[in-house]
Amino acid sequence: MTTTTPQDYGTIFFTSKLTSRISPVDVYVGTLIRARRKELKISQTSLGRQIGVTFQQIQKYESGANRISLGRFFSSAAD
Repeated sequence: MTTTTPQDYGTIFFTSKLTSRISPVDVYVGTLIRARRKELKISQTSLGRQIGVTFQQIQKYESGANRISLGRFFSSAAD
């Protein structure tokens, strides 16, 4: 697996709404979440159930569209 850093994603990404910005750090964290989920061979639905969110929210975390809170991040790591 190739290691990717936040700098590889540029400074700021824009979604379809020009006012909404996606942080490169959020995208990086999302790629780490996705890689680990795939490594464990669990679905977005299963991960979502384990941490108390919908699979749509997992999709948003993985794409970097939504920022995962540190509390939820640690909660998911502990499970």
